[in-house]
Amino acid sequence: MNRRAKLHRIVKGFATAMLRYRPDLAVNDRLIEIVREKLAKRGFDRAISPDDDLSEVGLSSLDMVNLMLRVEAEYDLQIPEADMTGENFRSVARIGELVATLLPRVSAPP
Repeated sequence: MNRRAKLHRIVKGFATAMLRYRPDLAVNDRLIEIVREKLAKRGFDRAISPDDDLSEVGLSSLDMVNLMLRVEAEYDLQIPEADMTGENFRSVARIGELVATLLPRVSAPP
């Protein structure tokens, strides 16, 4: 791969990461955006609140698994198996609380 192609890959990767993580949004606001994207793919277009039960607003169990994977990618973290519970993914607020507890572990120095 030539130097120009390598540079293009680096810039593209950086741009993708910047689109993925938007520090201007609070965690719950970004999570609501993600959930609304998932709902739109299923044909639902509705407002949701942080406390809405996600299964009641239209997310299937497969959507919930994909949401968990998206949260891991979005915030560059790995959710421990013990935290992969229906209770932690019941609402945007609960997911936001989980992310908040995991983020310090990711950014803390070794």
